[in-house]
Amino acid sequence: MRFLFCKDHRLPMKTILSLALASVAVFSIIFVIAPAALADDGNYTKSYNHYWMVSIGDTAGTIEITEDSDIAVLKEQAISSDEVTAGYENVVKARLVQAVNDSDQYFLVWKVVTESGDESESTYTVNILDAGNGELLTSMTKEGGGCGFHKSKTIETGGQA
Repeated sequence: MRFLFCKDHRLPMKTILSLALASVAVFSIIFVIAPAALADDGNYTKSYNHYWMVSIGDTAGTIEITEDSDIAVLKEQAISSDEVTAGYENVVKARLVQAVNDSDQYFLVWKVVTESGDESESTYTVNILDAGNGELLTSMTKEGGGCGFHKSKTIETGGQA
């Protein structure tokens, strides 16, 4: 019987079979556990597939999104970005996004991000506006310098400016 540190560096057959069996066992466990770990848990705040979903609380928009909705048709019904950003200064971003309310209804909304302050003390305000009429549904403020939009605490204002 030859061992690992022998002159010709060969492993004994028992060791090779044990390693092969252990590898098969590890891969089997991974294939059994992985689907359950990656499954959608229905909690939209923690699911990767719905990371972009905006919560609007108990309010409702005018352009509802259903399972059989054609997003292109719904976008045509929305007011223009020029109309929605007309009342805001220092707009950083304005885009159409989906929002969900507490009743699990989905709506097309405008997300308008504005910036105030200087480079070191920036404050970003995220305004969620109804895509059909431009009415403010909710807003939140994110404070911080430089990358404050991504790394700061969030203060919910509940749609009140």
